[in-house]
Amino acid sequence: MKDHPERNARLELIEHMQAGHSWQTVVTQSQLTILRSTACRLVQLARDEDKAELALLDRCHGHSYKLTKPVRDWLLDFCSANPQVPSSRVRTELKTIFGVEVT
Repeated sequence: MKDHPERNARLELIEHMQAGHSWQTVVTQSQLTILRSTACRLVQLARDEDKAELALLDRCHGHSYKLTKPVRDWLLDFCSANPQVPSSRVRTELKTIFGVEVT
């Protein structure tokens, strides 16, 4: 897992909510587009020493990013033409050609 792109905004959100500010005010100031449940979950994660780092990580359960149409088209063509190619090579090709990492 990698740092969430909005790491600093999340840190500010957690700090302000722990200081007693309302989630609406904090979300508006941070310019994050998250729901109340997400804001509360982040604060809850931050309170737990064992899980605090999870509040700042990008965790999308294996679905971090949707592939763009050119990548999907290439993947379909490549795998159709080369059905015996191992997935490790497909991942390497995606990284080399498109700069995309997949698992």
